[in-house]
Amino acid sequence: MSQSVKKSVRLAPETIEAIRQISNFGEINWSGSINDIASRYLFFVEKSLPELTENEKMALAAVFNGKLFDSKDLGREVQTLHFYIGASIENDGHFVEWLWRDSDLDLEAFIKSDAAEQFYKRVTEWTIPERLAVIHYVTAFWSPKLISLDDSEDDDG
Repeated sequence: MSQSVKKSVRLAPETIEAIRQISNFGEINWSGSINDIASRYLFFVEKSLPELTENEKMALAAVFNGKLFDSKDLGREVQTLHFYIGASIENDGHFVEWLWRDSDLDLEAFIKSDAAEQFYKRVTEWTIPERLAVIHYVTAFWSPKLISLDDSEDDDG
């Protein structure tokens, strides 16, 4: 059973509106609604992640190592996701090596093949939900795994 944690948070108007939209009659259960939104989101990204090999996932994680996605301009982030991958195919040998690990070719033959470009073509065909799921995947991959779950209230939200 997972441990719950009590925190003081500030909610943006968009968050309040989303909570209002999913709340039933009467008084809003703020904690329950926030938890419900998180559960829905995690279900959504889990089901939306495109089919990827473990090596393709590692290649994507390598591309976005250190990338801070702008949640205030998520539409732009989703629409330009493939640009980062294209640049990595051109300039990042580690990215190509991760893709190569799924290949039967030797590395030199793989580099000369169009396999990396075929991966890029797949990326450009991903839907918006698939791209969002990839952003979530790489962000979660690089996020700290240990977060304090003490019961103290945050002073600054």
